[in-house]
Amino acid sequence: MLYFIFAGLIVLLDRLFKLWIARTLDPGQVIELIPGILRLTHTENTGAAFSILSDMRWLLVTLSSAAVLALVLMIIFYKRDGFARFATASILGGAVGNLIDRIDTGRVIDMFEPLFVNFAVFNVADVFIVLGGVALLIHTLIPSGTRPRDAGQRKSPVVAMERTLADDILADIPDTPPDTQTDTRELAEELTEERILEEYYRDLAAGQNGGGNDSSRSSNSNEKPDNSGDNGA
Repeated sequence: MLYFIFAGLIVLLDRLFKLWIARTLDPGQVIELIPGILRLTHTENTGAAFSILSDMRWLLVTLSSAAVLALVLMIIFYKRDGFARFATASILGGAVGNLIDRIDTGRVIDMFEPLFVNFAVFNVADVFIVLGGVALLIHTLIPSGTRPRDAGQRKSPVVAMERTLADDILADIPDTPPDTQTDTRELAEELTEERILEEYYRDLAAGQNGGGNDSSRSSNSNEKPDNSGDNGA
């Protein structure tokens, strides 16, 4: 739910900014933000990025809707990595923001025009699509064992034990292709987590039973002197 709230906030920000531009600037009018670097303008794009597929409104609506559905499914089913889901939610928010424009008017409002480079005019939704895409790409390229989150987890003695047991499990598995070794290790570590928890609760239950036996023995030993005293009398 948190990821969809994040995507919804991106959509809201994008809509508010586009409405403000539409009411403040006439098409083609500009406002200098940073001289020589960036200015605000009001342009309307009937295509995708860089005016690709211009004047093909319903094809773009269909493609965008399919992309939105795919992103939603990725967020729902890819539950093992919160960072990747936030990056996907960022792309989702931008895609929905531009999809609303295409369904409503068939034109996407763009407003940010860089002046230091020959680049297309873009909008808030485009910014979050690019940021999410870059974050997802970098996250995918970084090996899972070297990510900061994973590095912090590896400091735990329990996790160190998990990795040792995972190595034992992997040693019993035939050689796997390089592209599947990471997934195999993660699966092995999950199995060892379950094994450690089972052993922990088994030892805990055994300790409780042992404690009960010890207390019963101590109570019996305390009663014996009283009985011997009565017999002597």
